[in-house]
Amino acid sequence: MIEQSISVSREKFTVKDVKNDDNTIVAASNRMTLPLPHEDSLLREDFVIRGKFMHEVARMGALMIRNYHRLGPFMNRAEKFDWDDAFFKLQGSYERAYVEDDWICIYNKGKIVYQSGKHHPFFDIIEKCDFKNTGEYDFSVAMAEEAFGAAGRNVQIQHESKLALVAHAFQDKVRCGVIDRNLTRTRTFNFSVEKLDDDEKAKTPEASPCVHHASSFLEGLHHCFKVGLFNIQLKRGQVEKNSDAHEQQKKSLKIIRELSTEINAFNNSYNVKYRPEMPDFDITIKEVEQKLLSE
Repeated sequence: MIEQSISVSREKFTVKDVKNDDNTIVAASNRMTLPLPHEDSLLREDFVIRGKFMHEVARMGALMIRNYHRLGPFMNRAEKFDWDDAFFKLQGSYERAYVEDDWICIYNKGKIVYQSGKHHPFFDIIEKCDFKNTGEYDFSVAMAEEAFGAAGRNVQIQHESKLALVAHAFQDKVRCGVIDRNLTRTRTFNFSVEKLDDDEKAKTPEASPCVHHASSFLEGLHHCFKVGLFNIQLKRGQVEKNSDAHEQQKKSLKIIRELSTEINAFNNSYNVKYRPEMPDFDITIKEVEQKLLSE
């Protein structure tokens, strides 16, 4: 298996008009850098994935890694990558039902090649600048300020970035680190994946299923917060049973159970070691409730 490293960060840009504070722009997203080297050739493609939800960005990265190693480079295929089908398969059922402003887009060489939903156009400027400053992402902010200046707007751009997921695929193992942040706590854990020792037919772990595994935790923890928040709001009389909020809570619980089954199946397929320990969704819901009750 070819070695590969990817990372995902939560980003927030604040674009302040020097002459008019009322024109301040705030643009937030999750960003994955996705290098795709190929085992059988010198070809390599580099993509950037941006989206509203961390778990969808990670899941799209996993899907693209698998597709690339199966069918080769995306940008010069005789049969085009079926983006609509790919997005439909990876989009969460909760997001499809309840999140009208869900979005995700893929950049290659600073240009959008695939997208769904509406994203902030500021990201297009940043990615164009990043392509011109390959390997120097921090310089992209200064270049974006110059681009605004050339268009007649004197702006200052503040950039906040917090690492959320890293994955390193080696010849015989994959390591992932996850940093989950919500209003109640910041949780950090990592896991390593190797093939089962006692099974001659055991699969050698690859980057794609391991990144997908990490996305399952990100999605599950996201819904744990939603469930815990609803439970406290219900206790305080802020929401009612059988309301739309209650239907969303039940949907979140269903997703958590499905993800738990998926996670357990992965753990049984490989030798997976967690540090400090694997997140427990039921305990996480209780932790959210306790934190919210103390406020």
